[in-house]
Amino acid sequence: MSLLTLLCASLGYAEDASYRSFDLIDGRSVSGAVVNTTDNGFLIRDKTGVFLVEFEQMANMVNITQSEFDAQPSRKVYLFQDSTISARSNYPITQAQTATKGITWKNNDSLPISPNSLEDCKQQAMCVSNLLKDNQISELIYMTQEKNTIRAYSFYADISRETLAKEVPIDDPKFPDFTKIYSLIIETMGYNTPKKPSLPLLMPPEATSINWTAWVPIAGLPSMTAQDPIGATKSLAIAIPSSLFLVYLSGRSASTKGQFFLTSVGAYSVATIGTNLVVSSPKNKDKSPSKSSAKEN
Repeated sequence: MSLLTLLCASLGYAEDASYRSFDLIDGRSVSGAVVNTTDNGFLIRDKTGVFLVEFEQMANMVNITQSEFDAQPSRKVYLFQDSTISARSNYPITQAQTATKGITWKNNDSLPISPNSLEDCKQQAMCVSNLLKDNQISELIYMTQEKNTIRAYSFYADISRETLAKEVPIDDPKFPDFTKIYSLIIETMGYNTPKKPSLPLLMPPEATSINWTAWVPIAGLPSMTAQDPIGATKSLAIAIPSSLFLVYLSGRSASTKGQFFLTSVGAYSVATIGTNLVVSSPKNKDKSPSKSSAKEN
């Protein structure tokens, strides 16, 4: 269908039909509420954010109802991290996926393509697109890292759409900024720059193994040594009120200053060490959102 036909059809639809579904020439189907019409195309809002459907990318367009839009399955996107992505970068990437609404993520462990085959393509659009076609994947984000820079590329089963390539600098390689990586992923998928998302409280894998630091009566020490500010914050939030409560109870039962001092130190140690063991427990690691989402995908 020509662009002129699509525009005429659009004008012929009822004005109150604000939800539309589009078939694009890159093989994807997208839909959402029409926010605005620009010189280049329709500005659409879906469950994830706002994006532009360019006139030159449209193959077909139909009006749909809001109930039809709501009943549609989530957008399925494969996200591949090549061998250059560090374990520390993997953590905020997982956070960003968790914070993204309306997307069903498929990660490396559920990718039907050999990672070596993807890396051998060296981000060449034709090579990657052929792999996507062969494995019936419509959309893939390819992430790679070079020292303090993470790059993301978007690939489609049909290379008629120009591949998007974006990058984000990492201020601290040991703990990359979650917000920057979230924006990187969203913008690589074609969405407008989002508002700052809420930070998902996920525990990084490196911080979950129990070691000798957990037995030191300093709240959050295992997380601090693993450079995990989220785990340290959680430890302090649990240990401080627990310590105060136990010290209060010990004070009521002590009859001398010496007993009060000893019982208070004991109560504080129990609270902090107990918190460190709970927060850094491997059992919690197995039940963390990052692990469960990976299994579901």
